[in-house]
Order: sequence, then structure tokens, then C-alpha cells
Amino acid sequence: MTEKIFQYSEMESYMQYYSPKTPYGLENKQEHKFYYELSELEKSYDLIESMIKYISESPQKIDQIEYHLIKIPYLEKSIESISTGSEIFNVRKFLINYKKIAGIIPVGISDLFHFSFFSDELLEKLSGDQSDEEVFYISDFYSEDLASLRSEINIIDKHLKDVKNEKILNIFEKLNLDFRFHDFLVINEELIPEEADEAVYIESYDNQSVLVKPSFGKQYYDVLNSRKDLIEKEKKIEFKIKKSLHDEINKEKNKIDEYKKNILQFDTILAKAKLAIKSNAVRPEIGQNLCINLEEAVFVPLQEQNLQKNRKYTPLTARFDQRNIVISGSNMGGKTILLKSVLFCQILAQQGFFVPSRRFSTVIFQEINLIGDINQSNNSGLSSFGEEILNLSESQSNEPLSKPCGSPNKRNTLYIVDEFARTTNSVEGKALYCALLNWFSDNGNIFSISSTHQENLPNMKDLSYWVMKGLDYGKYKQYYHKDYNCDLNERISLINNFMDYGVTPQNKSERNRDALKIADILGLNSKIIKYAEKYIKEQE
Repeated sequence: MTEKIFQYSEMESYMQYYSPKTPYGLENKQEHKFYYELSELEKSYDLIESMIKYISESPQKIDQIEYHLIKIPYLEKSIESISTGSEIFNVRKFLINYKKIAGIIPVGISDLFHFSFFSDELLEKLSGDQSDEEVFYISDFYSEDLASLRSEINIIDKHLKDVKNEKILNIFEKLNLDFRFHDFLVINEELIPEEADEAVYIESYDNQSVLVKPSFGKQYYDVLNSRKDLIEKEKKIEFKIKKSLHDEINKEKNKIDEYKKNILQFDTILAKAKLAIKSNAVRPEIGQNLCINLEEAVFVPLQEQNLQKNRKYTPLTARFDQRNIVISGSNMGGKTILLKSVLFCQILAQQGFFVPSRRFSTVIFQEINLIGDINQSNNSGLSSFGEEILNLSESQSNEPLSKPCGSPNKRNTLYIVDEFARTTNSVEGKALYCALLNWFSDNGNIFSISSTHQENLPNMKDLSYWVMKGLDYGKYKQYYHKDYNCDLNERISLINNFMDYGVTPQNKSERNRDALKIADILGLNSKIIKYAEKYIKEQE
């Protein structure tokens, strides 16, 4: 369900601006972690508030910190698995950059994130005589035996190089075969001098040519073999050093694990604070009662789309004090956007983010369910209605995710329902929708917000009806008429300009007839509209 609610709320569009810098933060971003304990959420909010203040006071320090966050490498979950030079290098690089960050942040922030460094001795052992944090190798610093062995190998290498160069020069002078820049030559067999047998190796290449390599003599190859023996000894010493460094790392496994937790928390809180600043987001208020209140809440994905198309955007303000809210209104009136806005804000709040709004208060939900057509590809072979029923059935059998606030035995559940059963026949669709509302009403730990086209719905306990304010058709008619010459995009913009996307408690004596007005603006034949108006009057 997490994937569905993220898709429906267009969360990924907003999350592109949430940019942790470390591999730990990026991994956490993909997990879509929800918080279900009030203490965890309040801790996250407190840290974000402190970080916002620090960002405003020390922007240059933040740039320095992010430079080192980007350089933090990913360490395997098990420190005990470290055995190669590259893995030891990553631990060293991690510690270097962690220490740099610890040295930049002030004491107050350091205390909040428990961001201290206690591994100077380990870092010194891993660094040896190497000052470049981007380079690690087992240097002579770690062992006198290693230094002596490598000195012997260097002497041999110089001797072999001298012997090789002298031999190649002699071959060139005597046989006029030039191996100074080639390991082998391919030449016509007839051009091989008679005295070449002892100086070179000759192999058949094709019918006319041979492959020729220089021969450096038995003494050269004996020395080369002795070098191989020294290289094996070098590898054994290096392995012992790596094992020793691994043991030193493993002694501080608990500290390093704590550093990883600290860097994850610091990185994600910093990214959340920067996002809050960018979005003018505020701290959510988490209460005990099942109600959701929004003041000028911004559904950022739509706000950005409207900005690109030069259309107005109306933030959502509503106080939903009843547990079950039914939203009615015409198509294009904003019902689905209202549902998305509420879900968008709730997801952010329960993931420990600030919310783009003037104020947002809610409750912790242990479960969030989405029922409706969410434009997903259907691989099950079910119709839209079948998919809705399946999702509803699954939601009723889910186990609680954690102990809910305010109730020791039940979980608080949020249902977002987008025009349930609209694809089946109207009689059964209305019956099913009323039954669903009744089920919501009877379950005291459910909070639901649903949109519908159904009319004349019954009153129930803990349920209130709301309506989108809709199209100001009178104002529209003052400026434009049906024959106004404009294309489809302009007509849609007209609807947007004269549409009030606010929501208000519904007066049941009033009925919304925006659908015919919108059809008129979009250019539907006036005779069809008149027939529709006549039909409505006859039905009433």
C-alpha cells in the first residue's frame, strides 16, 4: 500500500527536493520510513527546528559539512567482514570525514546528535604515514620486515631491468632486431639471421612469418623466479597487517556503528530542515483526537504544475473535526486534489518532515489505506471496481503496525476514498458507498475522507458532509461567453481562474450543478445542455 499512497499523493515529485548527501541517507530515503510513536516524531521535529536555526546562523558551515557528508562512504553492515585494502580504506575515509564534521559543528548541535569522535588512535593506525585521505595502501610504515623485503625486491627489479636492457641492446646490434619498444616481433622467416637461435625464441606465426621474442638467459629467469618468491612473502606480510588492522577496526565496531547512526540522523535531519526552509513548511501538531486541521496547506506538486502553466493555486484550509468526512462537488472542482493534499501532508508528518502549510494538526495513524482509481496499471485482470473491493478487503484484514496513541487495543486507521464504486451501476454503487460510510461510522478508530458524486446520502454519527465551493459562473459570464474564441487550454485556464477550490460544510438544501456550467465553458452544444437542465427539473 505504501507504493500506492506515494503514487496517489505524487510524493516523489516533492521528494526530489529532499536530498540527503550520504549513502546512508539516500538508502533511508528509499525506505519510506513511517513513525508510529509520538516520542519519535517529536524528537524528529525538535531536531529539525534546531537545524533550521543552525542553517540560518551558519550557512558557510553547512556548505563545509555537506562537502564532507558527500565524501562519506558506505560501510558494510558487518564490520567483521572487512578483509581487503579497499574496505579498510573505506573505514579510514569514513572516520576522516566523520571527524571533520564533528570538528565543524558547534557543541550545542553536537550534543543534540551525540556527534563526538573517540577513534583518533584507530584513525592514526589506519593512516600510517599516508596524509591523502583518497589513497590507502599497506606502506612500509607498518612493518620493518615488509620494508626490508620491498627494498630487496626493488634491488632485484633494478638488476632485472639492467640485464633486460643490455640483452635487448645486444640483439639489436648483432641481429638488427629491435625489441626496445616491443615484447615480440612478427617478421618474414627468411629474414632471421642464422646466428639468432641462442638470442631469441622463434615460433611459427603463419606460412611466411614467425613470431620472435628476446631470450634473456637462464640467470635472468632464475632471478625472476626468486623475485616471485619474495612477492609471495610480501603478500603474506601484507595479509597479516590487514588482519591486524581488521582486528583494530573490529575492536571499535560498536563505536563505528554508533557513528553510522549519528551520520544517518544528522544527514537526514539536515536535508529535512533545508526542505522545510525551501517549502516554508511548519512543524506538525500531533494530538490525541481523531481530527485533521489544515490552514493554507500546500500540495506542492500541483502548485508547481500551476506555476508552470501560469494558473492560480489555492492552498487548502479546512477543519475536519468529525471522524468521517464526505466531500462532494463537480469534476474539476478539486475533490481529488483535496484528498491528495490531506494524504500528502499526513505522509510528511508521519515521516518526520515539516509540512508546507501555515498550520497542520493531525493524529498518528498506524495504518493508511487508499481506496479508489489511482491510475495504476492493473495486472490482476480486475476491473477498477474489483480492484477497489480487493483493496478494501485487504485493508480490513491488516494487522496493526504498532500500538496506537489514545487506544490500548485498536489501531488508528486513515481511509482516503476517491469516489468509491463509481464504475458500477448507480443503485448498487450508492448502496455500497452508504454501507462503507456506516462501517466507518461504527468503528471508533477510523478516520476517513472520501469524495463522491452521490446525492441524498443519510446522516450518520461522527460524519459530516462538505462541498467544494466550485465555479463562480456568474462572475465568469460577466467577462466571457460561450462563443469566446479560445482553444482548449485557454478554456481550462478560464475554469481554473473562476473556480473556488475552497471547501465548506454542505448545506443539504443546496445542490451543486457545476458540471453543466463546466460543459458550457468547454464548448458543449447548447441544445444538449438545455436538454440536461430540463431533465434535472423534471426529476426534481
